[in-house]
Amino acid sequence: MKHATVVSNEPAWLDGVCSVLKRCGWGFDITDPIRPTPTRMGSVLVAHREELSQDQVERYTMTDCPMLLVSNPKELETILFLGSADGHIFRPDPCDGHIVARFWGVRGSIPTPGPSTLRYGGNTSCLEIRAEGEIIIIDAGTGIRNLGDSLMTEAHGGNLSLTILLTHTHWDHIQGFPFFRPAYGVGNRIRIYEREIPGVPAERLLETQMSSPYFPIAMRDMAGDIETLTFLTEPFQIGKVKVTAFPVNHPGNCVGFKVECGGYSICHISDNELDPSSSAAHLKNVTGESFDAFRNRLIETIRGCDLLIHDSQYCDEEMSVRRYWGHSSISQTVHLAIDAGVKHLLLTHHDPTHNDVWVDSALHTAREIAQQAGATQLVIDAAKEGSAITVGQHRP
Repeated sequence: MKHATVVSNEPAWLDGVCSVLKRCGWGFDITDPIRPTPTRMGSVLVAHREELSQDQVERYTMTDCPMLLVSNPKELETILFLGSADGHIFRPDPCDGHIVARFWGVRGSIPTPGPSTLRYGGNTSCLEIRAEGEIIIIDAGTGIRNLGDSLMTEAHGGNLSLTILLTHTHWDHIQGFPFFRPAYGVGNRIRIYEREIPGVPAERLLETQMSSPYFPIAMRDMAGDIETLTFLTEPFQIGKVKVTAFPVNHPGNCVGFKVECGGYSICHISDNELDPSSSAAHLKNVTGESFDAFRNRLIETIRGCDLLIHDSQYCDEEMSVRRYWGHSSISQTVHLAIDAGVKHLLLTHHDPTHNDVWVDSALHTAREIAQQAGATQLVIDAAKEGSAITVGQHRP
């Protein structure tokens, strides 16, 4: 149940606000305006706009809890049903038919902050895609915290509507979600897509990491309108954007995503093992295929895509001792991109032990491999936190 801490000393206003909260199915408690802290973790503060001084508002704001200032119960009712007092929904730029991909986390396994990872970044997986007015987020690693702050600033108080696609639920792909500010904002609509696991409710996969004693705020106490959905492997639509999920070679029911819009396509495969020595038994447990069948299917799925973002966590020497870990080497990723006729390849999911200098060297190696293979048209870069790529910008 969503919960509010109501801040007021005015009986009539309190009666009306509490009545609205009951009708909307919210739990609540009441506190005196001079107390600067809500009585329950995860509460939304609901206060009388004309009753609190500026100093009191600032003190409450410092608690990092969502806060609604309303003049009357009717205004609160409008916010709870429509999102903002005037029903305003933030409408992002449609991107003029292009697809814009921005990286908020490109590190694999565990966050690695520090001076040695400043250029490529230390946050775990999070990619933001903008297309046709849609905000699509792939994975909720620690990078999603900064993305959430940016979205809240950009929206200027309007309500956000966005979609999160989860490749899988290993920690480095979901550990940032409890710190995603839009999820705590009343009126923000968030749809989360996860691959269906028979017998496991979709919402449980995210709820678990936020349950006691691991986290102080339960997912059910987030004030946003959060809907958890499942997908199989058939294409589905997010507005005008087509999304196709496809199984990849990584433990944990992992998928890649192909995002298509306006004749352009981005393929995102954050965790995937392309090692041909993977045993048949291992692959059949993960994807149900032989290695050749798996790789051929993958090539056909990503064939000719404008941008491939692919796991390149290891060099060949590391790969020889890390088989079955579910990740690829640089050379394996480059050859996949060449065979599929990809236009632009981005190496991602950088290993936590690899610093910026190592990634520079890996990028140089990847480009050399492509040159030696005669793939002179293939553009290769390394994914970098904070960078953005516009797909379709230069096509006539």
